[in-house]
Amino acid sequence: MKATQGDESCRRYYRKAFAAYRDYFRKSPTTAFVGWHADAWSRAAILDANSEYAEFVFEQIDWVLQFQINGGRQSLIHGGFSWNGNSPGYSSIVYTEAIARGAALAYQYGDARWLKYREAFQAGMTFCSRLRLIPEQSIFFPHPQRAMGGMTTSISNFAVRSDVVQHSITLALTALEIPVLHD
Repeated sequence: MKATQGDESCRRYYRKAFAAYRDYFRKSPTTAFVGWHADAWSRAAILDANSEYAEFVFEQIDWVLQFQINGGRQSLIHGGFSWNGNSPGYSSIVYTEAIARGAALAYQYGDARWLKYREAFQAGMTFCSRLRLIPEQSIFFPHPQRAMGGMTTSISNFAVRSDVVQHSITLALTALEIPVLHD
């Protein structure tokens, strides 16, 4: 917040950290940081009008997209993210939010990738919506009224965790704040 209000000391911190994070990702790419990196570096790119930060966001989004399942729109797992042969699950929520951030940044920078990112975002949202408990499923929980709308860890595991629900709320808020994501 202070950085958006002109506090130069905040900007110094992320400017100093950038090269180390970028170099670490390039040396050993991992999905673990893509969610918060896309958020933080897209904000920094806009704040500083720094295309180097933007390119790093695009690099990570392009990399994570290789894990998105494109198994036909009717497939239950279409739009989810999977690696190591695992079924897609709640981490898809985090990567879908990262793609949303990348789409908004690409749009702002006039980069045509925003269209590809928007399509990937929409597929991700379709998958993520399948993790939401609906009334017919809620009867299997001790308090059905409280279970409805909860987010499960996967389409085959009805465990509900507060962090998954929190990430889904963050994804929904992100989707609402970025109009270019919608047709």
